[in-house]
Amino acid sequence: MRWDSGPGDSPVDIAEIGGPSRRTWPRWFRSVALGVAAVGGAWLLLAALTRSDVTTAVEPPRLTDQFRAELGVTVRNAGDEHQTMTLLAVPELPGLSFRGVRDSAGETLQDDLPDLPPHASVAFTLLWQVEDCAAALTLDDAPVRLDLKIGTGFGVSEVVHVTGGPRRELVPAVCRRHPDRGIPQAVDRMVTPRWNTVDVHITVRNVGGRGLVLRSAELPAGWDEAGQVTDRSGVRHLPVGEERTFVLRFHAHDCAAPVQGPARLTLRFDTEGSRRTEELEVVVADSWQNVLGVCAGPS
Repeated sequence: MRWDSGPGDSPVDIAEIGGPSRRTWPRWFRSVALGVAAVGGAWLLLAALTRSDVTTAVEPPRLTDQFRAELGVTVRNAGDEHQTMTLLAVPELPGLSFRGVRDSAGETLQDDLPDLPPHASVAFTLLWQVEDCAAALTLDDAPVRLDLKIGTGFGVSEVVHVTGGPRRELVPAVCRRHPDRGIPQAVDRMVTPRWNTVDVHITVRNVGGRGLVLRSAELPAGWDEAGQVTDRSGVRHLPVGEERTFVLRFHAHDCAAPVQGPARLTLRFDTEGSRRTEELEVVVADSWQNVLGVCAGPS
């Protein structure tokens, strides 16, 4: 049997009764999609490679003596990769001088920190010493911040930001007691005889809060012969909390030296940043004859 649609009907177009046509995306859209997928994959890979699995802990700032401050840091590696650490940014602390990093064995390092094995923790300590108490006393309650560069076995790295306690807690104790003056203190003395001269070595420590500069070494009254005392140390600056040995040269068998009384002289220092003068009286020996020898000529 054949159906006849009639003389007025047009033939049926097969395409018209087929399924809906498939949408095609523009070529540029496909390129962008592929690019996004590639970037996303690369980012995930980089994140996986640089994930250090590192956690940090910072101890409260501590003062080891009246001139120095320390900050202890512990870094733990929870990952499976052996890593290295580098100190990128040392906290800027006005008035304090950074003196390096001490590891758990007591060795002082600079920028390179101990290696960080997998599933282990490493502790180290940052060290500072006061230089200028006036500047150090401006430190506020802002936290101490430092940056560590953590490197993995894949040759990539990331920066870990570490935050500690208030900066003002790193101000050494001397800045609370003597913030505006240096204080010279005799530590040691030694006499070295030579052919026709005698060298007196005087070691002085600055226990005040500002630097000192040696101005002069003065002999007892009446013994004022020019050129008798000469500073040969070459450096007259005495920083806060540090020691320096000043060498004074005398003529051997000097008949102008006092016969009575102990061998005493006075060192005069200027305090940096002020007009203050500090005096340090030093007794070298029981008598000048014990230092210079008996007078070889008429007095």
